[in-house]
Amino acid sequence: WGPDLWLMTRRSMSLAGLGVAALVLGVVGILDDSRGMKGSYKLLWQVIAASLIMGAGFKVPALMLFGYKLPLGILGSAFTVVWVLGAINSFNLIDGVDGLAGTVGTIFSLTLGCMALLTDQYLDAIIAFSLAGSLLGFLRFNYPPATIYLGDTGSMFIGLVLGTIALRCSMKQAATLAFSAPLAIWSIPMFDSMAAVVRR
Repeated sequence: WGPDLWLMTRRSMSLAGLGVAALVLGVVGILDDSRGMKGSYKLLWQVIAASLIMGAGFKVPALMLFGYKLPLGILGSAFTVVWVLGAINSFNLIDGVDGLAGTVGTIFSLTLGCMALLTDQYLDAIIAFSLAGSLLGFLRFNYPPATIYLGDTGSMFIGLVLGTIALRCSMKQAATLAFSAPLAIWSIPMFDSMAAVVRR
């Protein structure tokens, strides 16, 4: 059990956690889109999905932010949950204009796919580029006048997948998250989401 094998095992577990979390959010999204669901209940299930990602291997003890190391200690697990929640809801909240969430998701997918290639994480790159291809096909029918829509099911799924891949692509070492790149990518939608929450 060398460090490389341990890191590979943790990354495999995170993919399994992503699959289960996506299934949870898929069921929640379908119920919300078809019958409606209270915001508090939806948030609860989002926290459960984010906790599945965290429990599958993402407990980040330190951040590398613009060259500075920031120890997180016991806050590492909470950081992962908060990040994934932010990613999920940033796409959920911008899905109010035809084509917007799909376009942003495509750009993010292509960007994270390139990041994955640069860090030799080819499986993550395949996932990111596959999502980009799916969104490009979807956008053909989602631009005004739209005939199909993401709904909460689609928007939450995009946020979950991209948020998780951003974490995985930023894992330069087993115990440190290099956070500058995903922070730069996600800064605008995150701030937009926070502004929406404040306005409401």
